[in-house]
Amino acid sequence: MKTNTNNTKTNIVFLLTLLLSMNLISTKSISSNLKSKSESLLEEEETFWDRDFSRFLPKGAFFTIVANDGTCMSGKGEGKPIIQEKCGKTDEQLWEMEEYEQKTYVFKNKKGLTIDSSNRRQGIGKPLISNQLSTSKINYQMYRMSWLHDGSFQLNSGRNCIEVGKNQDTFQNCYQHKRNQFFKFKDI
Repeated sequence: MKTNTNNTKTNIVFLLTLLLSMNLISTKSISSNLKSKSESLLEEEETFWDRDFSRFLPKGAFFTIVANDGTCMSGKGEGKPIIQEKCGKTDEQLWEMEEYEQKTYVFKNKKGLTIDSSNRRQGIGKPLISNQLSTSKINYQMYRMSWLHDGSFQLNSGRNCIEVGKNQDTFQNCYQHKRNQFFKFKDI
């Protein structure tokens, strides 16, 4: 009887060892699988932001900057607010862009006026204005484009983005869900 008890104990220990080993192998396999999936997602995210969005850039010298609501950005005159208007081919609405620093651009309309956010020194929500290009204000006249999947983009400087306002465009905190911060280029 003692032999049966010893055999039973040995078998139980063997089975427990076997079960623990299988569980450990299964856990390592799941862990490895999860790690590979998370690495794949990280690579996918990196490739989205590293994609070449040049196909969405304007092809010609001048273009309009069209808001999500279909209106166009307009710089009416020196020191006047940047506004949105029905799109046309006026000098106030035809823009060109010049790369000032790596992937940082100055936008200037045919009247020679830039999109100037120097009012933001007085606080978020102040209107953007049209001004001549100025070395003393260049940090307020340069913008980066944060691209979205459909070729829309946000014009930003740091954490702040250009936002279409009720009567004039303003500089606000950037949010990817705020459609009134989305623009597209339209070639003329």
